[in-house]
Amino acid sequence: MVTASGNDCESSPTQDLTDALMDLLRLSRSFADAETVQLTQAQYALLSRLYDRKESTLTGICQDLGYDLSVLSRQAGTLIEQGLVVRARDPHDGRAWKISLTDLGRDKYLCARRRRTELLNEALAPYCDEDREIAARIIAGLNTVLIRTLHRKGIRLG
Repeated sequence: MVTASGNDCESSPTQDLTDALMDLLRLSRSFADAETVQLTQAQYALLSRLYDRKESTLTGICQDLGYDLSVLSRQAGTLIEQGLVVRARDPHDGRAWKISLTDLGRDKYLCARRRRTELLNEALAPYCDEDREIAARIIAGLNTVLIRTLHRKGIRLG
């Protein structure tokens, strides 16, 4: 492990945070993959954005989430085949397509969201609500600064 001082064996707060975030990401995906109604992380994110917005273009969702268009396009295709999402021509731009949730898609998303919340409630039972709120604010703040940094450097989320 290399620190800001260049030493290989020393730890640093930033390296410790990086390691903890990697573990959190891996564990979060494990929870999602194991228990949430067979939705990939990208599919869940796509359904979540459509639930919040009602309809959108894939390009708009890609910009919001930082995914590459090819990744979300494949995921949207799968969701369309499953009857969870529909697409229609944008009435304001005949070249563009808008996608939206079907009733089945909304139900599946809400079921997955409920199941994720149940699993995390169970896992986080040792922590009081105040500790959970503090953790949520810290993680949200980290997400904000990381997204800004990636956008500034022109790096896409994947």
